[in-house]
Amino acid sequence: MNSRRRIIPIVIAVALTYIVLAALSGRRTLRAVAYNDHDGTIELDGRTRNYFVHTPPAHTGKAPLPLVLVLHGATESAENVERLSGMSAKADQENFLVVYPTGTGRLKNVPTWNAGACCGYAMENKIDDVAFLRALLEKVEKDYSVDPKRVYAAGISNGGMMSYRLACELSDKFAAISPVEEAQDLPCHPTSPVSVIVFHGTANHLVPFNGGSTPYQLGSVRSDTCVADTVAFWVE
Repeated sequence: MNSRRRIIPIVIAVALTYIVLAALSGRRTLRAVAYNDHDGTIELDGRTRNYFVHTPPAHTGKAPLPLVLVLHGATESAENVERLSGMSAKADQENFLVVYPTGTGRLKNVPTWNAGACCGYAMENKIDDVAFLRALLEKVEKDYSVDPKRVYAAGISNGGMMSYRLACELSDKFAAISPVEEAQDLPCHPTSPVSVIVFHGTANHLVPFNGGSTPYQLGSVRSDTCVADTVAFWVE
C-alpha cells in the first residue's frame, strides 16, 4: 500500500508535465516575433522544416559570430525552448547567434527528434534529423556571418539526446555540446574531439541518472545509458 501511495503522485506529476508541455507547444503561434528574430524553412526529403534565428542587437553581418543551436524536448517547440533556456537574452548580452529548429510529428504541436533510440514519430519514421541540422547549419552560415570554429549545440531531454547524436556524427561541425536531462543511447564514433558539459539530476524519473528503463517513456521502451558511462566516454 505504501509503494502504491508513492507511485500515484509520480504518475500524476508526469501526466501534468505532459499536459503543460503540450499547452506550451500549442501556444507557438502566439510568439511575438522580435525585430531580430528571423523565421526560415528548409525543404528536405519532401518535408518543409522550420526554424528561426535570433540575432543580437550588435550583429552587423560583418564580424563572424559564434552560433548556438538550441534543440527543444519531445512534444515541445522552438518557441518554448527559447523561453525555457533564456538563450536569446544571453545572446544579446554576449553577442552570438542562436538557431531554434523544430522537429517533426504526426501533430504539428508535438514534434520530436530522431536521436537514435528516441523519440516518438521522428524515430519511428526514421527522420534524418542529422541531415536536416547539417543543412540548417550550412544555410545559416551562408545567410549570416558565422565563426565555423565556434559552433555549439544545446538541448533538453530528447533535444539533449539529439545534441549527443550531432556530436557523434557531425563532430567536424561542433566545438562543444550542452545536453540537459538526456542519455546517449546510440553508437558513437566522433572523428574530432568535442567538448561536453552535462546537466542531469539524480531525481529524474524520465531519463534515469543511473540508466535503465522507466514506464514514463514516449514511444517504444528503451534502456538509457547511465550518465557516468557517457561522461567517461567523452573524457576518453
